[in-house]
Amino acid sequence: MRTFRRKAALALSALALAGAGLVTAGPAATAAPAGQAGVTCGNSYWPHYDADGDHYGTVTKDQAAAHTGPYGGCTTVGYLGYGARVKYDCYVYNDYGNKWTWVRGYGWVYGAYLSGGGAWNSC
Repeated sequence: MRTFRRKAALALSALALAGAGLVTAGPAATAAPAGQAGVTCGNSYWPHYDADGDHYGTVTKDQAAAHTGPYGGCTTVGYLGYGARVKYDCYVYNDYGNKWTWVRGYGWVYGAYLSGGGAWNSC
């Protein structure tokens, strides 16, 4: 577990440098119900690809969390600030019926936190 946290911290640091201030620390998003049992996180389970072409949008919530899977209970890998311009690749609906978009370079972001609700095309 410590190794995973260390790797996650290194990845977050790299994102912060690459994102030129788009990734900041802050409270976690609560996009899905608390106490989720059996949610499946990880990109191998939730494959994604660029189905939206050159579709860009902006973050509409301050401190929008990016996750390893399309659930609020999945590991948070970083935060996107209000107004950040992001690239949408595709979307999925999780088991709770919530739309999540794969934001290139960051992870899964809850659609309500993105302009236009996120990606136009499903993964």
